[in-house]
Amino acid sequence: MKESFGHPDLAVVEMRISGPAGDIAMKAFDAKRLSQPIEITTEAKAWHLTVIAHPARSGVVQAIALRSGRGDAVPADQFVVGPPVGRSVAGAAVFTSPAARTLIEHGRFSVVAVLPAGERSCDLTDKDRAKLGF
Repeated sequence: MKESFGHPDLAVVEMRISGPAGDIAMKAFDAKRLSQPIEITTEAKAWHLTVIAHPARSGVVQAIALRSGRGDAVPADQFVVGPPVGRSVAGAAVFTSPAARTLIEHGRFSVVAVLPAGERSCDLTDKDRAKLGF
């Protein structure tokens, strides 16, 4: 991520964003790596968006949300704070709600990670939505 501004208290946040196809691919990779059969549940195939946000240096992800270009926001349906790694604490979120789906399907949107010092966002375009399978 290239930043045009600096903020001494706000960490850069790396985000891994995936939809059902990406999550199934990761399960297949893990199954192959462990020489185990893959089990894909109906729940894994259902519409969802998964986000893992990890501060690149010290920081704690307190929440993850989706925000439309108009400023409407949708909180994660499930949010889990990860274990501390050094001075950073990652967060993982899953979005499954109709509100999240509507927001994503109506064009550009941002994934927002909330930290104590402020927010970091990742803007997604129509091309990004297509890569995610939406």
